Amino acid sequence: MRVLNALGYDVFNSFEVVPEFISDIGTKKGEKVDYAIMREVNGQPEPCLLIECNCQTGIYWANECSAT
Repeated sequence: MRVLNALGYDVFNSFEVVPEFISDIGTKKGEKVDYAIMREVNGQPEPCLLIECNCQTGIYWANECSAT
């Protein structure tokens, strides 16, 4: 959620960012994706970006790294 917030998305607005979105798009039909960024098309919300998150070791946020 930090990255989405840093990119300017309101992560607490469920009309803009939807966690655990059930996708009906592409190869993810019927599967949950971690986040969907929504947009309004003809008055209806529609996903414009689907995001899957994975944990990778060795990747840290700048404020979590200690300077030596």
